[in-house]
Amino acid sequence: FHGQCQVLGLELLAAAIAIHHARDAHVIHAWPAGPRAWLESRLLRGADTATLLPFVLAHYAPRAPRFAAGRLPALAILAARAVTGTAHALRRGPRLRSLALVAGVTVADAIGCAAGPAVYRALGVA
Repeated sequence: FHGQCQVLGLELLAAAIAIHHARDAHVIHAWPAGPRAWLESRLLRGADTATLLPFVLAHYAPRAPRFAAGRLPALAILAARAVTGTAHALRRGPRLRSLALVAGVTVADAIGCAAGPAVYRALGVA
């Protein structure tokens, strides 16, 4: 977690080092083993949203004010994702299950974002 891959990708992009698709390359992100692992991964994903935001802003919006990077703007990003997820769920079925998933993911991510340092400490992620 903490988005080291994304930070590295931004640094490579800034250094004009091309990244090419390798057809034989495979990345496997394991699906959480159970409800507890799912909740932990969502809490970490939310915490990482706030942690990564300064790097993303520095690359794509270097003149953005410093207050644009923090927990509140990261929560706004999660809210925007919830809106788009809800719109997508309404267009495709099954609606109730899809809306429940969007709500569950959004709530868990938002808690992780708002309580990032505590999440990292509680889960032993440095």
